[in-house]
Amino acid sequence: YATHGSLEEWSESHSFAPEAHPRPTHQGPTEPVPLTWMARLSPGSLGVQGASPALVPFCYTIGSWLLCILIAFMYALVHKIDQEVDLETTHPNDFAILVEGLPPSAKEEHVIKDFFQENAVAG
Repeated sequence: YATHGSLEEWSESHSFAPEAHPRPTHQGPTEPVPLTWMARLSPGSLGVQGASPALVPFCYTIGSWLLCILIAFMYALVHKIDQEVDLETTHPNDFAILVEGLPPSAKEEHVIKDFFQENAVAG
């Protein structure tokens, strides 16, 4: 238990088990670290004095709208490419037909052929 009326001595591991947890020697950079263009993309890098309070939500709103527009654009582009590929290539489903009303016993080719010859619509 803490002997000084607080838990401060237990808050840092090196104070109660120095052999297992040595005191950290590195306390971070001593000089300001310049921000690269990549680091400036995050609103978290603006800091306390970095931007007005309205700038960050505004940037997120603009980014969200751009993302929605890009999703809609990509959906339309993928649909257009799918149609172009379907027109230029031949697939088995290009020759498929949908048939209803076949007798449940129609498993053989000659039975299905007879069904079509009897029920075919001229056209």
